[in-house]
Amino acid sequence: MLVSLKSILKNLAGTVPNRLDDLMGEAANVQQLSPEIVIGYVVIMDEKEDSVRRDGSGTWSDHFEANLRKIAIRKAPLWNQGLIEAAWLIRIDSTRAPGSRISRALDMDAKGTDFFRALLDELYLREPTLRPARTTFE
Repeated sequence: MLVSLKSILKNLAGTVPNRLDDLMGEAANVQQLSPEIVIGYVVIMDEKEDSVRRDGSGTWSDHFEANLRKIAIRKAPLWNQGLIEAAWLIRIDSTRAPGSRISRALDMDAKGTDFFRALLDELYLREPTLRPARTTFE
């Protein structure tokens, strides 16, 4: 299992398109070496830097999250290179006081639980001997 952690804290409009391409390329490279690998992608985005896209189709963070959902669909038998098993976008607001910067903390926590559950479910399908007798996610 591989979990990649990235952040996009400045220049979302200039960074988001490149980050999606980078993610798919990195995933494909790893999957060529080890096709059975389970990949999760966590990205932290600063809402303070977010803006509406020129085409008016929403914000850059919403666009990024929607595209992450489109590539976080890799499950057996769909093992296409460049896809990943799970993604978790954590939204922060750097203008808030330390300790309260995570936006919609309860929602982010639930999404984090779903993220790790999806990764572990896929891992145990591919490597059943790794499944412990009991997990906290069951």
